[in-house]
Amino acid sequence: MILSRHPDRGDPSWAGKKFIGYWCMSDVRRWNRGTSDFEHFRDSLPDPRDYVDSSWDKVEKMEVTVRLKVATTFVQWRGYASCRICTGHYGTSCRTFDGSWVFPAGFNHYLEDHAVRPPQAFVAHVLGLPAPLMKELSEHA
Repeated sequence: MILSRHPDRGDPSWAGKKFIGYWCMSDVRRWNRGTSDFEHFRDSLPDPRDYVDSSWDKVEKMEVTVRLKVATTFVQWRGYASCRICTGHYGTSCRTFDGSWVFPAGFNHYLEDHAVRPPQAFVAHVLGLPAPLMKELSEHA
C-alpha cells in the first residue's frame, strides 16, 4: 500500500516522500494503455479491498480520519477520481500534513466508509503529528 513514487507522476522533486492510498483501477474501469513501465506500475497498484479490516479499533480509526480532513493540498488536478469499491467520486488533489506522506483527497473515504486500514507506520505518523501543526492546519481547513 505504501509507494515510493506517485502513480501518475515520476517527478524527481517528489523523491523521498511516501505515497499511500493510490489504488489499481477496478475491473470495470480498467483500460488498455500499452505495456510501458508506467502502465505496468499503474496496473500493479494495490486493491483497496485487500486492506478492509472491520476489526480496526474504532477510536483509533476516528482519530486518524478526523486528522486526515485537515491535511493541506500538495498538488491539484482537474476532474475527479472514482472510488474503486463503490460509485463515489472525489477530488483529484494530493494531500499532506508535513510533506513526508502524500495521499489522495478521497483516501479518507476508504477509511471511513469501507473500513480500509492503512499500515501502522502511516497511522503512527498521523497520530504522532505535533499539536501545533494540527492546530495550524485545522485553522486553514
